[in-house]
Amino acid sequence: MSDTTYEILQDRQTYKVRITRLGNFVQEADGFSSHQDAESWVAQDRRIAVIEEQKEPKTSARLRVV
Repeated sequence: MSDTTYEILQDRQTYKVRITRLGNFVQEADGFSSHQDAESWVAQDRRIAVIEEQKEPKTSARLRVV
């Protein structure tokens, strides 16, 4: 997602990633043993986001956009 930012932070002896979506929705993924592990996770999350954006929207008989 182009509106998602990632920040890798050291938390004592481990690392965590702070993910900010849409400017103010903040989540954290923690428990990485190295900065490189956190970077790899960020790269994977970005690849997944691209795939999700390329999928066609799902439609449902019960849900509709208004």
